[in-house]
Amino acid sequence: MFTIRPVESWDDISDQMALWRDLHGRLTPENPFTTPFWSKVWFKAHKNDRRQETVMLFSGAKGAEGIILATRKKTQRMKLPVVSIESIGAGRSPNRRHYVYEQEPLLTKASIGPLLQCLAGMKRWTFFRLAPLPQNYPLTSDIIDAAPSYALTALRKRYGVGYRISTTGGWDAYEKSRPKKFRQNIKRACRRLQAAGDFTIVEHGNTDSPNHLIDAIEAVSKNSWKAESGSDILSSSFRGFFENLFLESLASGKLKLWVLYFSGSPIAYEWHFRQDSRLIALKADFDKSYAHFSPGNILAWYALKGSFELGVAEIDYLFGGGDYKQKWATDRYEMEELLLFNSSLYSRFLYKILSRQDWIEFMWRLSDRFGFPKKQKRTNTCEN
Repeated sequence: MFTIRPVESWDDISDQMALWRDLHGRLTPENPFTTPFWSKVWFKAHKNDRRQETVMLFSGAKGAEGIILATRKKTQRMKLPVVSIESIGAGRSPNRRHYVYEQEPLLTKASIGPLLQCLAGMKRWTFFRLAPLPQNYPLTSDIIDAAPSYALTALRKRYGVGYRISTTGGWDAYEKSRPKKFRQNIKRACRRLQAAGDFTIVEHGNTDSPNHLIDAIEAVSKNSWKAESGSDILSSSFRGFFENLFLESLASGKLKLWVLYFSGSPIAYEWHFRQDSRLIALKADFDKSYAHFSPGNILAWYALKGSFELGVAEIDYLFGGGDYKQKWATDRYEMEELLLFNSSLYSRFLYKILSRQDWIEFMWRLSDRFGFPKKQKRTNTCEN
């Protein structure tokens, strides 16, 4: 039977870590976001966050069949306030953007029934969310098929598209696979920047001062175009999750940080998280006042070349920024989310809305494309 209980301290779940490592190793060995390291950093950052309640679901006498670190909170879907349970290792920044990459739940087939039975017995929640799930996640169909037996309704939705680079062919093969014009533009940008002044690219490691590196990231972010739209690095969340992740990964040797300096000042950075032979591209940014030099492209080119030479097998760019990432990626993949609704009237109403959300968004895009008339806001005018 799955059980749910509040998590009050990291020590409270430390006894589950050996089981978590074993389950993680068997189910998702390639996913860094399910590791005890990632969970510990996340929990340290958010354990005092009053906006949400951290809970842990686990099954079996010792929790060996399934473990989900979740949050229970009031959230918004289609502008409707709903109480949800979400299996994501994340909070939200003040501007409601996700600022932590999510954790895939660790489940086995034997844990599906106990999990649904647990959810069916819980009160005062609208939906339970599992995300992100790979498109070929083996348990998604099993959960959907079993849900009606527990008076639950399941909704499978697209979560997002991710991009990655395979390095198996070596740097020379990868470089030749990029469009000729793209390669020429990067070389031309390097010559322009070099002619304008002294620029250097530094790969930082655990011998560098943490405060110096954090200052460099913040200096770039303050002058970035993202600052105008609410950069999560500059929000209070950076002093929570990101700073903890930065310090922990720096101390453990998992941090890969490249910084482009122009006349001694940082103007771009690439922050990767290393997991064995893989790199997870977490953050990248550049100073918009140097945009005409394409500092982001210059730094990405050098960082990729250095990664190939180190024998990295894969670089995962994760979600978002499709137009930019497609220029670099050799592969793309899709992720899904699974929503489970209880039998309440409110839950069924939300399910009806969300099940047609793609159709609603399609109609809005269609109206924009063909210029269908929209209601104009009335304004008062005054004529002489």
